[in-house]
Amino acid sequence: MSQEAASTGGTTAVGPDERPATWKVMTVLIIAEICAASCLSMPLPALSAWLHIYGSAIAVGWIMSSFLLVSAATAALCGSLGDLFGRKRVIMAILVTVLVGSVMSASTETLGWVIAGRCLQGVSGAVLPLALGLSREVLPPHRVSVGFGIIIASASGASALGFPIAGFLTDHYGPSSIFWALGLFAILGLIGIGAVLPDIRRPTAADHRIDWLGGVLFAPAVALILLAVSGSRQGGWMASLTWPMFAAGIALIIFWYIHERRHNAPLIDVRLLANGYCFMALILTALLAVGAFQITETASLLLQQPAWTGAGLALSATATGLLKLPATGAGSLSSIATGWLAGRWGPWPCVLVGGIVICFAAVCAMLFHSSVLSIIVLVLMVMVGLTAVYTCVPVLLALGTPAERTSEAMGMMAVVRAIFQGVGAQMVAVILASWVVVSPSGVHFPSELGYSIVFGYMSVTAVPVILIALAMLWRRPAARATNAAASLRPAGELSSGSKPVRSERRPDEQATLQGRESPAS
Repeated sequence: MSQEAASTGGTTAVGPDERPATWKVMTVLIIAEICAASCLSMPLPALSAWLHIYGSAIAVGWIMSSFLLVSAATAALCGSLGDLFGRKRVIMAILVTVLVGSVMSASTETLGWVIAGRCLQGVSGAVLPLALGLSREVLPPHRVSVGFGIIIASASGASALGFPIAGFLTDHYGPSSIFWALGLFAILGLIGIGAVLPDIRRPTAADHRIDWLGGVLFAPAVALILLAVSGSRQGGWMASLTWPMFAAGIALIIFWYIHERRHNAPLIDVRLLANGYCFMALILTALLAVGAFQITETASLLLQQPAWTGAGLALSATATGLLKLPATGAGSLSSIATGWLAGRWGPWPCVLVGGIVICFAAVCAMLFHSSVLSIIVLVLMVMVGLTAVYTCVPVLLALGTPAERTSEAMGMMAVVRAIFQGVGAQMVAVILASWVVVSPSGVHFPSELGYSIVFGYMSVTAVPVILIALAMLWRRPAARATNAAASLRPAGELSSGSKPVRSERRPDEQATLQGRESPAS
């Protein structure tokens, strides 16, 4: 077992005799993550039904946009609050908020109230960071990385299964029935987490002044940047305010960074970015978000585009959704396997293999995308590589952060993904809009060359992933195999050659930062 893999367990406030059974912990965390992932995926098939009800594509777009904005803005904040006050308390508060928002959206067809309910559901974006933190807090150290993989796999599986379930509910009971289903998921998550997980107190939180200003500044800064990225793809007033909103968001995020850097007890400790593991993890997240995460949307467009354009395969939306299931299943299995392998060998070999698979599959897709079978196989390969690399991101974050700060770091991962996934979607849209085929009625469709360039762009974004992994493996030959008993080594125990990472937030956390060698040092 590698030294890197050994360190992911960290310290936990739960003794071996007090830990609930692993299967119980994973079951309730999977239910909570299914609820969160379904909040994002299940409303998508109902968009056309809402378009008939409200008659405005822009108005219907806010049913999703409001959710995404709140989700990105609150992921890191709620993760940090969970680290301070207890992750079980915060995740249960989030599920209660999701339940209220679901009932609000389900019980009315007034657009304003539906959007308000979606905003409340948006806090579910913090469930994944908190679930990852809880798994590190409660599971035995040698099972933490596998737990990470299972939780990420459950999110992927829930997103895939949510499409046909939501389509059935919409066709037979109307779009509002989706929100009743989300409310049921929230209730199940509340019951499971309340019954299974221990309530770990955070006595240090009351002894420190909470940096509420940092939280107040962070949420609108992220929201403005995301609005600018999404607004540039729309017409009207949103497009005209793209650059002012982007500039305001950047200015606010810089001011927030300076404030958090100087604060003795920041709500989100930006000093953790100085740790090489955290920095590399967020870089990998950004690279995946701008590139490989765009594969499903691009493939969906290609499969459903009319055949006369020379690029499309003229499949129905239902067939396209069903064809995504093999890729999603393969990605889920890849995530679980990667969690196990990363726990034994460390994350970098998995990152390297995943990056190579993404790059190879994207290059093949650039050359061969004229048949349904080739697209299915290549999308499956990209998903396997994507989930392999993405599963290693929380492992790297766990290596670079103390156990008491896990959810905060995972929340930053969610924020980086949301921002750069929006940037990647804009890049893909610009490329596809630059090479088009025009129908007799004047409708513009992407050309075959446009799709080839997009797949080539995805392969290019995978190259830095490969280079980063090679550089890290070069500095850590043979993964530094150590005795398997090292998997139980406390995170605060110094290893030879380690360098302490300075942090001014809390003295009790400073010790847990020591013993983690930064790859950037």
